[in-house]
Amino acid sequence: MATNERAGSDEAPDVLPDDGVDPDNVADLDVEMTLGEHLTELRRRLLIAVLTILFFTVIGFIFIRPIMDFLIAPAPDNVTTLYQFSPTEGIFTFMRVAIMVGVTCAMPMLIYQIGAYVLPGLTRRERRFLYMLVPTSTFAFVIGLAFCYYVVLRFALGFLLGTNSWISDQVESFPSVSLYVSFITRMLLALGIVFQTPIFIYFLSAIGLVDTKKLARWRPFVVVIVAIIAAVITPTPDPFNQALVAVPMYLLYEVGILLSRITGPVMRRRSRRIS
Repeated sequence: MATNERAGSDEAPDVLPDDGVDPDNVADLDVEMTLGEHLTELRRRLLIAVLTILFFTVIGFIFIRPIMDFLIAPAPDNVTTLYQFSPTEGIFTFMRVAIMVGVTCAMPMLIYQIGAYVLPGLTRRERRFLYMLVPTSTFAFVIGLAFCYYVVLRFALGFLLGTNSWISDQVESFPSVSLYVSFITRMLLALGIVFQTPIFIYFLSAIGLVDTKKLARWRPFVVVIVAIIAAVITPTPDPFNQALVAVPMYLLYEVGILLSRITGPVMRRRSRRIS
Protein backbone atom coordinates (compact mmCIF):
# COMPACT_ATOMS: atom_id res chain seq x y z
CA MET A 1 0.00 0.00 0.00
CA ALA A 2 2.81 2.39 0.88
CA THR A 3 4.43 1.59 -2.43
CA ASN A 4 1.24 2.46 -4.30
CA GLU A 5 0.83 5.72 -2.36
CA ARG A 6 4.42 6.66 -3.11
CA ALA A 7 3.96 5.86 -6.77
CA GLY A 8 0.82 7.98 -6.85
CA SER A 9 2.64 10.88 -5.23
CA ASP A 10 5.44 10.62 -7.80
CA GLU A 11 2.94 10.87 -10.63
CA ALA A 12 0.96 13.75 -9.12
CA PRO A 13 3.18 16.59 -10.40
CA ASP A 14 2.55 15.44 -13.98
CA VAL A 15 -1.19 16.11 -13.60
CA LEU A 16 -1.88 19.83 -13.91
CA PRO A 17 -5.19 21.33 -12.79
CA ASP A 18 -7.38 22.38 -15.67
CA ASP A 19 -7.96 26.01 -14.65
CA GLY A 20 -8.58 27.18 -18.20
CA VAL A 21 -5.50 29.41 -18.24
CA ASP A 22 -3.18 29.20 -21.18
CA PRO A 23 0.42 29.40 -19.85
CA ASP A 24 1.38 31.23 -23.04
CA ASN A 25 -0.80 34.13 -21.89
CA VAL A 26 0.62 34.39 -18.36
CA ALA A 27 3.50 36.72 -17.59
CA ASP A 28 6.52 35.47 -15.69
CA LEU A 29 6.12 37.26 -12.36
CA ASP A 30 8.36 35.01 -10.30
CA VAL A 31 10.86 37.84 -9.83
CA GLU A 32 9.37 41.05 -8.47
CA MET A 33 11.48 44.21 -8.54
CA THR A 34 11.16 47.33 -6.45
CA LEU A 35 10.96 50.79 -8.02
CA GLY A 36 14.61 51.40 -7.19
CA GLU A 37 15.63 48.13 -8.84
CA HIS A 38 13.60 49.04 -11.93
CA LEU A 39 15.35 52.42 -12.14
CA THR A 40 18.76 50.80 -11.67
CA GLU A 41 18.00 48.28 -14.42
CA LEU A 42 16.76 51.06 -16.71
CA ARG A 43 19.87 53.15 -16.06
CA ARG A 44 22.13 50.18 -16.81
CA ARG A 45 20.41 49.44 -20.12
CA LEU A 46 20.40 53.10 -21.13
CA LEU A 47 24.13 53.25 -20.42
CA ILE A 48 24.74 50.21 -22.63
CA ALA A 49 22.64 51.78 -25.40
CA VAL A 50 24.49 55.10 -25.21
CA LEU A 51 27.91 53.42 -25.19
CA THR A 52 26.91 51.32 -28.20
CA ILE A 53 25.81 54.42 -30.12
CA LEU A 54 29.03 56.22 -29.12
CA PHE A 55 31.15 53.29 -30.29
CA PHE A 56 29.53 53.09 -33.73
CA THR A 57 29.56 56.90 -34.02
CA VAL A 58 33.35 56.87 -33.60
CA ILE A 59 33.57 54.10 -36.21
CA GLY A 60 31.35 56.16 -38.52
CA PHE A 61 33.56 59.23 -38.11
CA ILE A 62 36.68 57.19 -38.84
CA PHE A 63 35.14 55.97 -42.11
CA ILE A 64 33.31 59.20 -42.91
CA ARG A 65 34.94 59.65 -46.33
CA PRO A 66 33.79 56.33 -47.85
CA ILE A 67 30.40 56.90 -46.21
CA MET A 68 30.10 60.29 -47.88
CA ASP A 69 31.17 58.76 -51.20
CA PHE A 70 28.39 56.22 -50.69
CA LEU A 71 25.85 59.00 -50.12
CA ILE A 72 27.00 60.96 -53.18
CA ALA A 73 26.93 57.90 -55.47
CA PRO A 74 23.16 58.05 -56.29
CA ALA A 75 23.54 61.59 -57.64
CA PRO A 76 23.74 62.03 -61.44
CA ASP A 77 27.14 62.09 -63.14
CA ASN A 78 27.27 65.89 -63.32
CA VAL A 79 27.24 66.07 -59.49
CA THR A 80 30.63 65.00 -58.20
CA THR A 81 31.23 67.53 -55.41
CA LEU A 82 29.16 68.98 -52.59
CA TYR A 83 29.70 72.55 -51.44
CA GLN A 84 29.67 74.26 -48.08
CA PHE A 85 28.39 77.83 -47.77
CA SER A 86 29.55 78.48 -44.23
CA PRO A 87 32.83 77.61 -42.45
CA THR A 88 31.21 75.05 -40.16
CA GLU A 89 28.69 73.49 -42.56
CA GLY A 90 30.98 70.70 -43.74
CA ILE A 91 32.28 69.53 -40.35
CA PHE A 92 28.86 69.69 -38.72
CA THR A 93 27.37 67.67 -41.56
CA PHE A 94 30.10 65.06 -41.24
CA MET A 95 29.45 64.82 -37.49
CA ARG A 96 25.70 64.47 -38.08
CA VAL A 97 26.30 61.68 -40.59
CA ALA A 98 28.59 59.88 -38.12
CA ILE A 99 25.91 60.10 -35.41
CA MET A 100 23.25 58.75 -37.78
CA VAL A 101 25.56 55.89 -38.70
CA GLY A 102 26.08 55.19 -35.01
CA VAL A 103 22.34 55.13 -34.26
CA THR A 104 21.59 52.97 -37.31
CA CYS A 105 24.29 50.40 -36.56
CA ALA A 106 23.33 50.32 -32.88
CA MET A 107 19.61 49.84 -33.61
CA PRO A 108 19.60 46.03 -33.08
CA MET A 109 21.26 46.52 -29.70
CA LEU A 110 18.80 49.30 -28.80
CA ILE A 111 15.83 47.08 -29.67
CA TYR A 112 17.36 44.24 -27.67
CA GLN A 113 17.86 46.46 -24.61
CA ILE A 114 14.27 47.68 -24.76
CA GLY A 115 13.02 44.12 -25.16
CA ALA A 116 15.19 42.80 -22.33
CA TYR A 117 13.89 45.52 -20.01
CA VAL A 118 10.21 44.72 -20.61
CA LEU A 119 10.71 40.96 -21.05
CA PRO A 120 9.89 39.88 -17.45
CA GLY A 121 6.42 41.43 -17.70
CA LEU A 122 5.53 39.77 -21.01
CA THR A 123 3.66 36.54 -21.56
CA ARG A 124 5.26 33.65 -23.41
CA ARG A 125 3.31 34.44 -26.56
CA GLU A 126 4.35 38.11 -26.40
CA ARG A 127 7.95 37.03 -25.92
CA ARG A 128 7.81 34.91 -29.06
CA PHE A 129 6.49 37.91 -30.99
CA LEU A 130 9.30 40.04 -29.57
CA TYR A 131 11.97 37.50 -30.53
CA MET A 132 10.55 37.44 -34.04
CA LEU A 133 10.09 41.21 -34.23
CA VAL A 134 13.74 42.19 -33.78
CA PRO A 135 15.29 40.31 -36.76
CA THR A 136 12.30 40.76 -39.08
CA SER A 137 12.04 44.48 -38.33
CA THR A 138 15.76 44.94 -38.91
CA PHE A 139 15.57 43.00 -42.18
CA ALA A 140 12.57 45.04 -43.39
CA PHE A 141 14.36 48.29 -42.51
CA VAL A 142 17.44 47.24 -44.51
CA ILE A 143 15.25 46.28 -47.49
CA GLY A 144 13.62 49.72 -47.32
CA LEU A 145 17.02 51.42 -47.27
CA ALA A 146 18.20 49.40 -50.26
CA PHE A 147 15.04 50.13 -52.26
CA CYS A 148 15.36 53.85 -51.53
CA TYR A 149 19.07 53.97 -52.32
CA TYR A 150 19.14 51.93 -55.52
CA VAL A 151 15.75 52.87 -57.00
CA VAL A 152 14.02 55.94 -55.59
CA LEU A 153 17.04 58.19 -55.02
CA ARG A 154 18.57 57.57 -58.42
CA PHE A 155 15.39 58.55 -60.24
CA ALA A 156 14.62 61.46 -57.90
CA LEU A 157 18.12 62.95 -57.99
CA GLY A 158 18.32 62.47 -61.75
CA PHE A 159 15.08 64.43 -62.11
CA LEU A 160 16.19 67.20 -59.72
CA LEU A 161 19.90 67.56 -60.49
CA GLY A 162 20.58 65.75 -63.76
CA THR A 163 21.59 67.33 -67.02
CA ASN A 164 18.20 66.36 -68.47
CA SER A 165 16.32 68.11 -65.69
CA TRP A 166 13.60 70.46 -66.91
CA ILE A 167 15.41 73.41 -65.25
CA SER A 168 18.98 72.41 -66.17
CA ASP A 169 19.12 74.85 -69.11
CA GLN A 170 18.66 77.81 -66.75
CA VAL A 171 19.89 76.61 -63.34
CA GLU A 172 23.28 75.10 -62.59
CA SER A 173 23.40 72.81 -59.58
CA PHE A 174 25.79 73.49 -56.69
CA PRO A 175 24.34 71.20 -54.01
CA SER A 176 24.93 72.24 -50.41
CA VAL A 177 26.50 69.45 -48.39
CA SER A 178 24.13 69.90 -45.44
CA LEU A 179 20.96 70.15 -47.53
CA TYR A 180 21.98 67.25 -49.76
CA VAL A 181 22.76 64.97 -46.81
CA SER A 182 19.53 65.99 -45.05
CA PHE A 183 17.57 65.13 -48.18
CA ILE A 184 19.28 61.75 -48.62
CA THR A 185 18.98 60.70 -44.98
CA ARG A 186 15.34 61.83 -44.76
CA MET A 187 14.45 59.73 -47.78
CA LEU A 188 16.35 56.70 -46.47
CA LEU A 189 14.76 56.94 -43.04
CA ALA A 190 11.26 57.42 -44.46
CA LEU A 191 11.46 54.38 -46.75
CA GLY A 192 13.06 52.28 -44.02
CA ILE A 193 10.11 53.06 -41.73
CA VAL A 194 7.55 52.53 -44.49
CA PHE A 195 8.86 49.00 -45.05
CA GLN A 196 7.92 48.22 -41.45
CA THR A 197 4.23 48.31 -42.45
CA PRO A 198 3.70 44.52 -42.83
CA ILE A 199 5.48 43.85 -39.53
CA PHE A 200 3.35 46.48 -37.78
CA ILE A 201 0.09 45.10 -39.21
CA TYR A 202 1.09 41.54 -38.32
CA PHE A 203 1.80 42.57 -34.74
CA LEU A 204 -1.55 44.38 -34.40
CA SER A 205 -3.32 41.35 -35.83
CA ALA A 206 -1.44 38.97 -33.56
CA ILE A 207 -2.49 40.82 -30.40
CA GLY A 208 -6.07 41.10 -31.66
CA LEU A 209 -6.37 44.86 -32.27
CA VAL A 210 -7.19 44.50 -35.98
CA ASP A 211 -8.44 41.74 -38.24
CA THR A 212 -8.61 41.07 -41.96
CA LYS A 213 -12.11 42.52 -42.35
CA LYS A 214 -11.13 45.81 -40.77
CA LEU A 215 -7.99 46.05 -42.88
CA ALA A 216 -10.00 45.37 -46.05
CA ARG A 217 -12.55 48.06 -45.15
CA TRP A 218 -9.72 50.56 -44.66
CA ARG A 219 -8.39 50.14 -48.21
CA PRO A 220 -9.98 53.33 -49.67
CA PHE A 221 -8.57 55.41 -46.81
CA VAL A 222 -5.19 53.73 -47.13
CA VAL A 223 -4.99 54.66 -50.82
CA VAL A 224 -5.51 58.34 -49.95
CA ILE A 225 -3.05 58.22 -47.05
CA VAL A 226 -0.43 56.46 -49.19
CA ALA A 227 -0.78 59.11 -51.90
CA ILE A 228 -0.35 61.90 -49.34
CA ILE A 229 2.68 60.26 -47.72
CA ALA A 230 4.28 59.60 -51.11
CA ALA A 231 3.77 63.26 -52.08
CA VAL A 232 5.40 64.40 -48.82
CA ILE A 233 8.32 61.97 -49.00
CA THR A 234 9.04 62.45 -52.70
CA PRO A 235 10.36 65.93 -53.44
CA THR A 236 9.58 65.78 -57.15
CA PRO A 237 6.20 66.81 -58.59
CA ASP A 238 6.17 64.21 -61.36
CA PRO A 239 3.82 61.23 -60.83
CA PHE A 240 6.47 58.69 -61.82
CA ASN A 241 8.72 59.31 -58.82
CA GLN A 242 5.72 59.52 -56.51
CA ALA A 243 4.51 56.18 -57.86
CA LEU A 244 7.91 54.67 -57.03
CA VAL A 245 7.07 55.31 -53.39
CA ALA A 246 3.27 54.97 -53.38
CA VAL A 247 3.00 51.61 -55.17
CA PRO A 248 5.41 49.73 -52.84
CA MET A 249 3.71 51.33 -49.83
CA TYR A 250 0.31 50.02 -50.90
CA LEU A 251 1.73 46.60 -51.79
CA LEU A 252 3.27 46.44 -48.32
CA TYR A 253 -0.18 47.12 -46.87
CA GLU A 254 -1.56 44.20 -48.89
CA VAL A 255 1.27 42.02 -47.58
CA GLY A 256 0.19 43.03 -44.09
CA ILE A 257 -3.38 41.94 -44.88
CA LEU A 258 -2.04 38.61 -46.14
CA LEU A 259 -0.11 38.11 -42.91
CA SER A 260 -3.26 39.01 -40.99
CA ARG A 261 -5.16 36.30 -42.87
CA ILE A 262 -2.51 33.80 -41.78
CA THR A 263 -2.41 35.04 -38.18
CA GLY A 264 -6.16 35.49 -37.63
CA PRO A 265 -7.25 31.80 -37.65
CA VAL A 266 -4.38 30.88 -35.32
CA MET A 267 -5.38 33.56 -32.83
CA ARG A 268 -9.06 32.53 -32.98
CA ARG A 269 -8.16 28.90 -32.29
CA ARG A 270 -6.12 29.99 -29.29
CA SER A 271 -9.00 32.12 -28.00
CA ARG A 272 -11.43 29.18 -28.29
CA ARG A 273 -8.94 26.91 -26.52
CA ILE A 274 -8.58 29.39 -23.65
CA SER A 275 -12.34 29.85 -23.30
